[in-house]
Amino acid sequence: MKKVVTVCPYCASGCKINLVVDNGKIVRAEAAQGKTNQGTLWSEGLLRLGFY
Repeated sequence: MKKVVTVCPYCASGCKINLVVDNGKIVRAEAAQGKTNQGTLWSEGLLRLGFY
């Protein structure tokens, strides 16, 4: 598995997300340490990505 750092697309805040990828598929999303989100994620962003 590998982690890919990306930005949440659901608002203009620019929160960083670590996407955990296994065999080319996203299996988990985790908060990344960023200036905006400070290591947390908004639950709505996770729900819209399908991680519930």
